[in-house]
Amino acid sequence: MKHPEISQSDYLKLAISYLLDLIERANASIERHRQIQPRNELAIEGFVRVREQYVEQLNQLMATFDLSVNSHAQAA
Repeated sequence: MKHPEISQSDYLKLAISYLLDLIERANASIERHRQIQPRNELAIEGFVRVREQYVEQLNQLMATFDLSVNSHAQAA
């Protein structure tokens, strides 16, 4: 079974959406652990590292497509 082709812009939208969702989930996990187990610094730090990895992946994706938050902000 052949997979349907998607455009580059659709791929970019899906990838950004996916990474933003993962970042949001990591943020929720960080906050949840800070409320429920504030002394469990190891778990909190783990979620922070996971979030940083997702942010780095998002930055790499944006760089691949010559996109950045700063370039859009400067254009506005």
